[in-house]
Amino acid sequence: MRRGRTGMSLIEILVAGIVFLVIFMGLATSLQSVVMVNHLATGINDCLDRSRLGLRLLKYGDATVPALAEAASARLDPATGRLRFASTPTSGEDREVYLEQGRLLMRALPVGTPLVLMGDEPAARSGVRVVPPPNGGWAAVATSTNGACLVRLTLRVFYDANHAPDLATHVCDADEPEMTLTSSIFLRNSDR
Repeated sequence: MRRGRTGMSLIEILVAGIVFLVIFMGLATSLQSVVMVNHLATGINDCLDRSRLGLRLLKYGDATVPALAEAASARLDPATGRLRFASTPTSGEDREVYLEQGRLLMRALPVGTPLVLMGDEPAARSGVRVVPPPNGGWAAVATSTNGACLVRLTLRVFYDANHAPDLATHVCDADEPEMTLTSSIFLRNSDR
């Protein structure tokens, strides 16, 4: 009686190796896409979170920050492009909001310390950045004949994963989520 072969042929070994490589490459590709999707989801979440909190602080204020919605008046300074407002009807212009180095800042006038409303430190390797939209007009103020005032903000918010040196002209890569945020704030005390 003849016994059957006990080993595998060269063809069987090559086919098994190729099948293993195809499966391994598929797993590596899917892992890479999962990591990229996770990075995008984290970036979008950071952008939305910081935008929501920053706009809430700007609009409604807190114990240390006056609310823009409670302001008596607002105007856009044509020389600097900064939004200036009077936090109370009798204060005169005492606050300004502006964009600088990828952040939305507010400070007391004339020489207050800037408070970051939105955006991460410029020296950070990655993080949320806030810049004007491509057309450049990030804030607009409309005043009616009876004195009522509406402030409209348009901000380009993105997650800068690569620490772009020129934020104003930065084009986001595939792994950098970007959004344009528009908000209108009616100044409740402006018509008094």
